[in-house]
Amino acid sequence: MIKNIDWYNNPVDFIVKNSIKSDPVTISIKSVKSFEVYGDSKYIRKEVKIDKHNSNDINNLSLSRKLKLENDVLFLKVISEGDASLYEWKKGNINKYFIETENSEIEQLVFKLYSGKNREIKENNRFKQQLLNKLKCSSINYDRVKNLKYKLSDLSKFFDNYNLCKNPNLIIEKKENRKGFLNYSIRPGISFYTYDFENIDSFININDGIELDNETGFRFGFEIAYVLPFNKNKW
Repeated sequence: MIKNIDWYNNPVDFIVKNSIKSDPVTISIKSVKSFEVYGDSKYIRKEVKIDKHNSNDINNLSLSRKLKLENDVLFLKVISEGDASLYEWKKGNINKYFIETENSEIEQLVFKLYSGKNREIKENNRFKQQLLNKLKCSSINYDRVKNLKYKLSDLSKFFDNYNLCKNPNLIIEKKENRKGFLNYSIRPGISFYTYDFENIDSFININDGIELDNETGFRFGFEIAYVLPFNKNKW
């Protein structure tokens, strides 16, 4: 049994039990090839070259269009599987996507924002050429790729279409479009007040004190809460 915490960032370990009564054990990435919570998520260990920098931070853009790749072993989230597989690595507001086919090794799909000579924002969209080079099928052409965005919804749909093109009998599980949601609530209330003062002020000589009648007060409030779409909707 895997403890499903609905990971927002890609995990480096996870907690399991062999039975309900057994003690929980933490399993690290070093000892597992993959793990899956059926109907929810699947992660697979891969040795990759990855640029972990945030290429979307327009306030801190590099002057170079090239990626800063480093070797690492990661749990990648499986987004689409078939003749071509799409994987995701996520940390904070950084999302990186990887492609793997039967005929080629895994590699990062290249996208990067960078600053030009006049500080204009430019894009390195080489991932589009990567897709055209690696994915050959009748439904894949330049027109299908040119408007593709480097984001989960676009890439997921694109890979699913390609895998169906290669294998029309392929069954693709419908992916849940997970979004946050708002909760609204009204906060009415009643307050009861009673006052009993003694020695209010040293300049006023009140021996018997002051006692006021009990009063009832009404209050009204309105609450809005946004629930984030991860960690089992606990945040």
